[in-house]
Amino acid sequence: MVRCDDFYRKWQKAGNFCEKHPKTAERIDIFLNEIIVELETEIAKSEILSGDSRPIGPVLTEGASRPLIFEHDQNVRQKAYKQIVKAVEEKVIDCKRPQVTGREVESIIKEVKEKPSLRSQFNKTNDNIEWAPYSWNPVTGCKNDCPYCYARDIAARFMPSFEPTFHPERLTAPENTPLPVSAKPGANNVFVCSMADLFGDWVPEEWITAVLDQVEKHPEWNFLFLTKNPKRLPNYTWPKNAWIGATVDSQARVKATEEAFGRIDAPVRFVSCEPLLEPVIFDDLSFFDWMIIGGRSRNSRMPEFQPEWEWVESLVDQARKSGLSIYFKPNLTVRPREYPIS
Repeated sequence: MVRCDDFYRKWQKAGNFCEKHPKTAERIDIFLNEIIVELETEIAKSEILSGDSRPIGPVLTEGASRPLIFEHDQNVRQKAYKQIVKAVEEKVIDCKRPQVTGREVESIIKEVKEKPSLRSQFNKTNDNIEWAPYSWNPVTGCKNDCPYCYARDIAARFMPSFEPTFHPERLTAPENTPLPVSAKPGANNVFVCSMADLFGDWVPEEWITAVLDQVEKHPEWNFLFLTKNPKRLPNYTWPKNAWIGATVDSQARVKATEEAFGRIDAPVRFVSCEPLLEPVIFDDLSFFDWMIIGGRSRNSRMPEFQPEWEWVESLVDQARKSGLSIYFKPNLTVRPREYPIS
């Protein structure tokens, strides 16, 4: 039989790795999953799980609410494994047969998830979402199938699927996340559903209502919504702490976006021209307060792409004439390169 303390040492090693590399979420996740596979193989050989048990992997995946890229879910899975191993060790010490039933596994996961330190919280964003320090994904998955989608790549690595899914356990994140101490503009901005399009035609009304109810209950946060389906936006009464945006990556999206935003009452209305794939001319920017401009980041389906400077310059000119604030994303690196005529 494989010694239980071997398992425990492996998880201590995983914990040490996490502490030393707190910003390398992808490497941590790969490391943890390698250990999980090894543990499950050894557990199967050692008959630590009784015959009526479900494999630990699927139980933990359900209990931890993938994707594991989120720190909260990594902690749930890791701590649950430690407690499962500890339960087995205790049975060995008591000279009992070292088996853990499926029911015991599920009970351990439930206990771990209910600990205050593991309650759902916002996730910290990276430089790609520079305008919002936090993201919140009570809904994940999308059917837009944009070829430049970064979320689908993340889902392929860390989620069971990219099908639209509602995560009610994440609705409490606004109350569980400590407010930032920074007074910088945008410090309390939260990008809602960075891994989904909350207003896609496929999203049930009750999912949207549940999210908006939480937004209204938490005026201490500023929630940013972004969609490629703006026609649904006028159907809602927007809280004062909600900024509403639509993606316009090409000329074909201009008309529908302008028509929808002419009927939206929100404190901040914005348009995101990221990735800017071609020249875009707006007919009326008076409905907007803010314009975001970005390039196309590399993903598994498409290479990195920078728009022509003339396209960017045209948008800046249109935005300035209409009094919009302008935000260049970090992935926009194009700049003017003009020479005088001698």
